[in-house]
Amino acid sequence: MNKSFWASKIVVGLLFFIIFFNWPNLAFAGTLTGVSVTLGSVTPKTTTTHTAGFTTATEATLKQVTFQWEKDAGDSTKPTSLNLVNITIGSVSGLNSSNWTLDTASYNTGLIKYNNSDGESKTASSAISMAFDNVYNAEIGDCTVSGKMFDTCHLTVKTYSDAGITLVDNATTSYQLEDVPSLTYKVEGVVQDTVTNNITTTIDTGYDEIAFGKLGLREVEYGAHKLYVETTAADGYTVTMKLDGYIQGLKAANKIDPFAAVDCTWTTPKSWTTPTGTANSTDTGWIGANTSDTRVSGWSTDSGGKFGPVSSTAHEVMKSTGKDYGTYKYVTYALEVNEYQPYDSYAGTLIYEITPTY
Repeated sequence: MNKSFWASKIVVGLLFFIIFFNWPNLAFAGTLTGVSVTLGSVTPKTTTTHTAGFTTATEATLKQVTFQWEKDAGDSTKPTSLNLVNITIGSVSGLNSSNWTLDTASYNTGLIKYNNSDGESKTASSAISMAFDNVYNAEIGDCTVSGKMFDTCHLTVKTYSDAGITLVDNATTSYQLEDVPSLTYKVEGVVQDTVTNNITTTIDTGYDEIAFGKLGLREVEYGAHKLYVETTAADGYTVTMKLDGYIQGLKAANKIDPFAAVDCTWTTPKSWTTPTGTANSTDTGWIGANTSDTRVSGWSTDSGGKFGPVSSTAHEVMKSTGKDYGTYKYVTYALEVNEYQPYDSYAGTLIYEITPTY
C-alpha cells in the first residue's frame, strides 16, 4: 500500500510540473536594426537637429514610437544640459507623418513620443527616419563616456502596438559630442569714472596704452583694462600680467618700483598707500594692480580696493579651471609718486599672456 501510494504521488507531481511549465503564451520584443542618430552639429550646448533612423524587426501596426535621450545606454536619464523644450518634428520618412503627432509632455525627462491613435501597419524590415529640430545639445561631461573634448551620449528607440504598453521592437544607439579647440582673448580700454572692485578710474585707457599723464605729488591715479576670455579648453586657462623690466625714465636710473606696502604680495594684496621712500627712485614711486577675478588665488570677495605689486614677475590676473563661454574681468592699475621721485618722462611695457589647457 505504501509503495503504491508514493508512486501515484510522484506521477501526479510530474504531470503538474509539465502543465505549469507550458502554460504561459510568451511574446518577446524584437530588436530594431540600423538604429542611428545623426547630429547637425556635434558642438556641445548648441541648438541643432538630431535625425534618428531605424529598421523594424517585427511586422506590426504601430501606434507609438518613443525616443529617450539618455546618459548611458538604457538608463532613461536625460543628460543634464540637454534641452528638448523647443523640439519640433521635421522631415519624416517611412511613416505617414500627416497621421502622427508629436508628444513633448515628458521633454524634461528626455522622453519624446510620436503617436498615431489609428496605427500604421509596417512590415518587418521597414526603414523609418525622422528629424528632430531645435534640440539643445548636452555639455561635455553630461553623459557616460567622457574625455577632455568629447562625450558619448545615447538614444533609445521603442515601437509599440498601442499607447506605450505593448512593446514591439527596441534598440539603443550612441552619438558623440565634440568640442573644437578655440580661444578668444581681448584687451579693451576703460573710460574714466568706471567703478570696478571698489576702485574708480581717474583716466581713460586704450587697449594698447595706459597713459597716466603728468602726475601730481602724492596723488594716486587709477587706470584699467577690461579682459575677455572665451575658450573650449577643458581644463581652463590662466592670464598673467607683468612688466618688461621697470617703468623707467629717460635717465636709466630713474624708475618706478612695485607697490610695497607692509606685508604686501600678489596673493596678499593691501589697501593703497603713498610711497614711503626718501632716496631717489627707491620706493619713491609705486605701481600696483587689482584684479576683479575672485577665482585668482588671494583675490576673494574682500579684495575690493586692494592692490598687489606690478613687476617683471608674472602674476595671475584671470583664471578658470574649466571651459569658459565668455567672461569679462577688470585689471586696475594704481600709480603714485612722492616728492623724492626724480622728475622725468617714464614709460614701460606691460605684457599679458594667456595659457589655455586642453
